[in-house]
Amino acid sequence: MEFALFNLLWKKSSPVTTITTSLCMDAKQELEAEIERLLIAHYEKNGATSLLDPSLRIMAIGERIELSTSPIEAAISEVMLRELPSVMAFLVVREEHLAVPRDVLANIATEAARLIAKRIDALN
Repeated sequence: MEFALFNLLWKKSSPVTTITTSLCMDAKQELEAEIERLLIAHYEKNGATSLLDPSLRIMAIGERIELSTSPIEAAISEVMLRELPSVMAFLVVREEHLAVPRDVLANIATEAARLIAKRIDALN
């Protein structure tokens, strides 16, 4: 994991704040890239419909980002995929055609990173 993302997550789980309270642009970009990497891996392993699972969430836990269907109490911040506009758009399609195209994963990662960053910033 890159240094900026480690600092971003560490500062929220540590009693000592070592960087500024608002997320720096490098950390946000790193967060977005890590989320996109996780989404692509999940998509390739589980298929296009798996991203529409109502319990699927992205969580910042300690010094890492995870994609999971189970809540984790130690999560600093989490985003349910279904609350993101890019994912919600696919839920209005007829039931038999529900799927998220691979080319939308970058948009989902951007929306998730912004929301996680906003929620982490709010903790300060």
